[in-house]
Amino acid sequence: MIRKLIEKEKMNLDKIKIDKFLDNQGKITQLPQKQSIRAATLCYLAEKFESNRNYTEKEVNSICEAWHTFGDYFILRRELIDYGLLCREPDGSRYWKPKNDLPNRTDKELRLNTAFHLIDFDNWDRKQYFYYFTKMLPTGFSISVEADITNTYNMIKKQNKKFFPAYLYLASKLITEQQEFRISNLNEQLGYYEVLHPSYACFHQDDKTMSNMWTEYDPNFEIFYDNYMEDQDRYADNHGILAKPDTPPQNSFMIGMLPWIKFTSYTPVPYADINNYFPVIQAGQFFDRDGKKIMPLSITVHHAVADGYHVGLFLEKFKTGIAAPESWI
Repeated sequence: MIRKLIEKEKMNLDKIKIDKFLDNQGKITQLPQKQSIRAATLCYLAEKFESNRNYTEKEVNSICEAWHTFGDYFILRRELIDYGLLCREPDGSRYWKPKNDLPNRTDKELRLNTAFHLIDFDNWDRKQYFYYFTKMLPTGFSISVEADITNTYNMIKKQNKKFFPAYLYLASKLITEQQEFRISNLNEQLGYYEVLHPSYACFHQDDKTMSNMWTEYDPNFEIFYDNYMEDQDRYADNHGILAKPDTPPQNSFMIGMLPWIKFTSYTPVPYADINNYFPVIQAGQFFDRDGKKIMPLSITVHHAVADGYHVGLFLEKFKTGIAAPESWI
């Protein structure tokens, strides 16, 4: 999807004006929402990299940091990779600019961005909390809230699209912005992934069973939506525990929706040790109240990696985002 989009847009990128997104020093002040202008802005940043050399992650971070004035360099680095303007080894040991400025999407690990960064445990600010909540008092907790989804629901319906993938996208986007929700174990080492992909249940009306499905996350909503619809078209009718032939990638998190239940609380209970500390997100049945459409929403986290503050931040950002879909759709 990304490759086709970039190939299509590159024909006209040179004609697109990005001046209003640059300051007087040529630094990027914000990432445009419109796909073509965003691509042109990222191509402008990609020009700061040479095509005939390799870069370390630190060098990539320094270049991104030097050419923007907003947010975190991590956002720009991730966008360059997601748009295929910068390539990376799966372990993050080497970065390089493709000579034709087009993505190489043939490697599955690269495409799914499975780069895993080790945590310096001895110097980690959560070292004591992690030990306490995994060894002394293993604890997780769930929080359920109500979200006003009226604006997003109405906008999606006007566009003749489905609400569920919009919900998946927003949750995935916010999780990718919070490192504490992307922590996992890999080869008995603690670290974090750069991005998580949503793994969800596909319900079969014919026999009332469900199958697991997952969709590749993309920071661009339209691309993610197309990814979701393609998965539905190809795999939704497959029965069994896995609807999609490929098992969910190691950097995927559980998210779902219970359209039959208007719950006030939801808590998944694992019956075995798990290898990651990703959150579990669940939505419930919509209902109308005072002219608004309300959706129950639950998030369950492991206390070893996140506290109430982190969950509160996620929920606040979700409520803000779902109330203002024009900022991300």
